[in-house]
Amino acid sequence: MPLFKDTRTDQGLPETDGLTLIDRDVTLVGEIVSEENIRLRGHIEGNVVTSGSVVIEPHGSVRGDITAENLIVEGSIDGRVVVARKFELTLAVLLVVYTILHHPPRLPADADHRTSRQPADCLECHGPGKKSPRGPNHPPAQNQCFNCHDA
Repeated sequence: MPLFKDTRTDQGLPETDGLTLIDRDVTLVGEIVSEENIRLRGHIEGNVVTSGSVVIEPHGSVRGDITAENLIVEGSIDGRVVVARKFELTLAVLLVVYTILHHPPRLPADADHRTSRQPADCLECHGPGKKSPRGPNHPPAQNQCFNCHDA
């Protein structure tokens, strides 16, 4: 279904004359600037700026910044958000945000780390009393390095 205006009032949005709907099979590349409400079921690769509201449904996503009066997120955002009035996240989105914000660093691509394939390899340098011990905020889990750190 293409990008189109839907004149019906959708629940969760203030009443307006129209609604811009980006449906599931649409990927829009570029910036959207609008004075209307936007309901996103598809994908946007670019910034979204509206004086209305934005609703990102569960399968919808934005890779870019969003500036809106109100924002309701059930899908995903990879970018900055500026909201004037109401910003609402679902529980699933909160879990993803927490995971992203607290994701440990990847292993460096240097010679010392390229050969690390077992947690014991990591602890040779990063164990207690070694040349680069883990920091005080590092979880105490032993032999589980690759559960958090991507190789």
